[in-house]
Amino acid sequence: MKEYSFPKEERIIKKRQFEEIFKNAKKYISPYFIIYYLSKEQKRAGFIVKKTIGNAVLRNRIKRVLREVYRLNKKGIEKNIEIIIVAKREIIGKEYKEVEKAFQKWIEYVK
Repeated sequence: MKEYSFPKEERIIKKRQFEEIFKNAKKYISPYFIIYYLSKEQKRAGFIVKKTIGNAVLRNRIKRVLREVYRLNKKGIEKNIEIIIVAKREIIGKEYKEVEKAFQKWIEYVK
């Protein structure tokens, strides 16, 4: 059960951490989000949904979906990678399975 958790140590929340990844990261563009990723000492993730996407309720729902997709699929990421997932407007109204399929394509790309 622990492999599916998403503890605080695995979250990117500070501005300095986001800036470091944006500055040095590789970029992967999917139909629903952009992933910035960087090889590091541990797996960590951060999520960004810009205000232009919608109201707070919609943005929070999108973040929940992205967190869940990451949480359930992170064991497929073989390397220790820090990632930032930036949602695109196209994610609005998409089903969980569609978003998960796009994330799994990224996992295959990184391998």
